[in-house]
Amino acid sequence: MQSTTKAIVLSKINFAEADWIVKTYTKEFGICSFLLKGIRKSKSKKFRPSYFQALSILDLNFNYRENKNLQFLTEAKPAQVLNELYLDFGKASMVYFLAELLSQSIIEENKDGDLFQFLEQQILLLEKAKNYQNFHLNFMLCLTKFLGFYPDFSLDEFPYFNLVEGEFQLKPTSNYCFSGDNVSLLKIFHKEEHSLVRLNKDKRNEFIDFLVLYYEVHLQGFKKPKSLDVLRTLF
Repeated sequence: MQSTTKAIVLSKINFAEADWIVKTYTKEFGICSFLLKGIRKSKSKKFRPSYFQALSILDLNFNYRENKNLQFLTEAKPAQVLNELYLDFGKASMVYFLAELLSQSIIEENKDGDLFQFLEQQILLLEKAKNYQNFHLNFMLCLTKFLGFYPDFSLDEFPYFNLVEGEFQLKPTSNYCFSGDNVSLLKIFHKEEHSLVRLNKDKRNEFIDFLVLYYEVHLQGFKKPKSLDVLRTLF
C-alpha cells in the first residue's frame, strides 16, 4: 500500500557495508523502521544523510507492508527546517538525549496522533527556545501523560511521592516513596513554566535521576540513556 506520512527520526544504526536502519515515529503508523540501502556510499543520491538526524521531522513516501519489521522508502524530505537543534551544541546534546529516551519509551507500534502532535510541537519549541536548560526535565514529565504513568497531582499537598503508584501520600508505604527537594520540584514543574524555574546544575541532575528512576519503575527494560552523561556536564 503506497503511503504518505509525517515522521520523526528516533535513531539510526549502520547495517551491512553501506546501509542504515532508521527508526521513526510516524503520524499514521506509529513506530516504523526503514532500510536505507547504500546511503553511506559517497555516490548515493537517493536520500540525503543529513535528513535523518535525530528528531528530524520528515515527509515520507513508502510502500507500507503490514507486519514487516522493515519498510522501504521511495521518497523523504524535510517537513520542517531545523537549524538551531544541530548548530547549537547544547540543543544538539539535548536532542540526542530526547531521541534516546523516546527510542526506549515508545514501545507500542500503533499510531497515536496526540503523541505525534506533542512530539512535533516540542521539537519546534526547542528549536526556537532561548532558555532551555530545563527543557528535558519538563519533556520527561509531560511525556508520561502519553506513556500512561503521569503523576496524580490531586493530593499534592502530601509530602511523599510513591513512584510505583504515581501518587502523593501522607506517609511512606514502601521503599519507593520519596520526599524532599525532588518531590517539591515535581510539583513545581507541574504548575510552572519550565523556563522560569531556577535550578543549579546539582539540583537539575538530582531531579533528572529521580525522573529516570520513575521511568525505570514503569517501563520494563528501560535504562538510563547513555547521552545523559553529556547533559550533566552542560546543564
